Amino acid sequence: MGGGITHYLGCHAANVFATVAPAAFVLLQENVDDCKPTRPITMIAFRSHGDDFVAYAGAYSTYGLSMPITFLGAQETFKRWAQLDQCTGSPSAEDSNGCATYAFCGGGMQVTLCSKQGGTHEQGTASIGWPLLKKYTLP
Repeated sequence: MGGGITHYLGCHAANVFATVAPAAFVLLQENVDDCKPTRPITMIAFRSHGDDFVAYAGAYSTYGLSMPITFLGAQETFKRWAQLDQCTGSPSAEDSNGCATYAFCGGGMQVTLCSKQGGTHEQGTASIGWPLLKKYTLP
């Protein structure tokens, strides 16, 4: 699983990666203030409402970890990325894939959250993510 490192790369390596697509993970309360991308970066996140490891709504967790952490939750992480990327306006309504998007962000980027009803701690959907990701290159 690489959702945590994918968020980290968006926060700390926006000069190296054009986009990020984390799945089954969110930003953490303990280090969210350290998330300072050098530029807006397109992000598409995939989350399942039924994830029992990283709660969709966010939660304090000690589950299998050497130190407790606090997951922000899917919606709070979505909003935080919109702030980091200087997005304006409100996100779109969810489409048929459960994806909502802040389309008006700094540098022409966008922030998308695809939410799956039910599901578990699982990977994203390449057929949804790849068409978005391949549209962007480094400035």
